[in-house]
Amino acid sequence: MNITLTQVRGYDADIIGATVTVTDLDTSTVLLSTTWQGNAITLDIEAVTNYKVEVGSVVGYITPSSQQYISKPSRELNITFQYGALGVYIEAIDGTLYTSSSWSSASKTPNSVVLLTDNVKRRIALVQYQAPWLDGDHTELFNVVPASNDLLDAYDRNATLVTWFKNKGFYNSNYAIPLANKYIFPDGVTKGYLPGYLEIQVLYDNKTEINACFTALSSQATPFINTSEAFKAAYWTCEISTAWTFTVWRYSWYCGHEGNDLSHETDNIYIRPIAHYEV
Repeated sequence: MNITLTQVRGYDADIIGATVTVTDLDTSTVLLSTTWQGNAITLDIEAVTNYKVEVGSVVGYITPSSQQYISKPSRELNITFQYGALGVYIEAIDGTLYTSSSWSSASKTPNSVVLLTDNVKRRIALVQYQAPWLDGDHTELFNVVPASNDLLDAYDRNATLVTWFKNKGFYNSNYAIPLANKYIFPDGVTKGYLPGYLEIQVLYDNKTEINACFTALSSQATPFINTSEAFKAAYWTCEISTAWTFTVWRYSWYCGHEGNDLSHETDNIYIRPIAHYEV
């Protein structure tokens, strides 16, 4: 087994000294405890051993998740841990992260644009759609998904809305919730959902870096709409407002202005699926 540590910013010295631990999960025996010094760490493990490899934290970086394997006879396994720094990156379909400036030399298929902050780690789809949120007033949704300011519950709210749309026979229609939740990222595994109001606000707060990634992707992705014309840069959220009879929040990528005017509920404004990103 060969273990390699990398990071996304190009500063290899930052991760020198990071701890690397290999543990036998059946006996809880530590098979290896060392630090990264810039060269691949090699370890021979007895066949049919259930083991876990984990790395320690590094200041300014997001710690990669541990990896678990069962050793097999005559198999050489190469394991790579990539430390992600807070920021915005282009994610290749193999999971590797690149800065907007380094993407041109990657020669890979993109999967998403990834936003990493202290509280929010999200994939942003490289495509977008246009569709209405719904076809009119459905006040019963107030009881289905009450308004919320919780940054982290938008994913669960989408699941509840998907059930409601299916029960009403709307899930096969071109509405915002079905389109976002049916989207599968190019990796063939990650499923999208419609962002909450606070989630898209965090995206907007990192607008400059996100736009730079889409510029670097060029024809490989569709950038956010950034026009000053009223509602032309608006994106749907999954947030229902109690301010009026039945309204849904939208968000402008141009100015950050939010709106929930009922007259625009049936407009074909933009939908940008997102997904959680697990480090």
